[in-house]
Amino acid sequence: MSRDSYWDGLRALLLFLVLNEHIARMLHPVLLNSEVLIDNSGGIDVALFFSPIQLLFNGAAAVSVMFCLTGYLISRSAFKSQNLLSFDVIILFLKRYLRICTPIVGAMIITYLAIATGVFEPQRLSPLFITTFGYEPFNLDVSFVDMIKQALVTSPFLMNRDNNPMLWVVSVELYASFALYLLCLITTNKWLKGNIQIMVSLSVCAVLICLNHHEISIAFVLGHTLAVLERFNLLRHRKLLSVIATIALGGFLFVLKGGEQNPFNFVGAGVHQLDSQYIVYGWGGAGLMLLIMLSKRCQRCLSSKPLQLVGKASYSMLLIHIIALVIATKWGAYVAPHDVVYQYMFVSIVTYIGTFWLGTGLYLAIEKPVLKLLTRLPLGSNIKLVTADLPNAHPTN
Repeated sequence: MSRDSYWDGLRALLLFLVLNEHIARMLHPVLLNSEVLIDNSGGIDVALFFSPIQLLFNGAAAVSVMFCLTGYLISRSAFKSQNLLSFDVIILFLKRYLRICTPIVGAMIITYLAIATGVFEPQRLSPLFITTFGYEPFNLDVSFVDMIKQALVTSPFLMNRDNNPMLWVVSVELYASFALYLLCLITTNKWLKGNIQIMVSLSVCAVLICLNHHEISIAFVLGHTLAVLERFNLLRHRKLLSVIATIALGGFLFVLKGGEQNPFNFVGAGVHQLDSQYIVYGWGGAGLMLLIMLSKRCQRCLSSKPLQLVGKASYSMLLIHIIALVIATKWGAYVAPHDVVYQYMFVSIVTYIGTFWLGTGLYLAIEKPVLKLLTRLPLGSNIKLVTADLPNAHPTN
């Protein structure tokens, strides 16, 4: 069991959560406590929709954990250099850009073909889905050249997300990656020795967490902090770290309970009520990852072959799942035009199957060959840097 295999398993589970939420937004708002208006005095509705079970449909929580995981993997890779230089940071950034954007080119080509053949009809999406993402991501009047330009330029640098709501995270991933490389450059300075380097690294993490009030930034920094703990062999303090991880994960589960008072949430604080909810998601993601790092049993469970298979292709699947959902929605209207239940079932099943096969094809045809090519490219003064970890530092959303 390798250290990387269980992170693939975690990625697979997080992908399922994102898929579940987007499919849920196609089905009924009662599955999402941001929209629900039900009697919360008790009963099965409260148990399902106002308890931690709601995590099954919480893509926002999954995204925060994904960002935390990405921050950890990027920093861990960079820390493999004993003397990271400025030139290396530039090369790392260029590699990261190619790693993130090349699969997007494939996803945008598939989108263009779907639009050109008429199988892509976002007008059939549910009002709830449109309320969430708007019509902006589904511009049908776009050329092939515009698609390629969006994949390589406007999405990574301008947050353009035409035809694919998931592309908003690309620029976030890219800029955050560059910031983490600079952070690793600062904290691996050869002039800092021993305990001083440890204190500087942890102090920088603490300052950044305090100064930032954006959930994505905090998630990345928390992931970087886990890499710092691992780099300086601080994970040996297992009991203390287990308590900290449990507290973080407990707070994470608490904010999943919904924003109204009910038997599970007697103070009326939670999702979609507190501005800090997503920040708590990031802390919960760090706590979850820390528990996995400390637990061999969790690592074995996440290292199963099916989870690894999905986890390795999770980025490609994430890029393509919205396209599969839109296409499945059109077909569902024809298969069961007068039966909403069967239509929803059809859309859900086809979306899962389409995401798996399209995502796997995109991964094998484009993402995997690009990863192999990038691991062979020299990296300035530290040629061996991240050659082992680059395939595992997946873009996570």
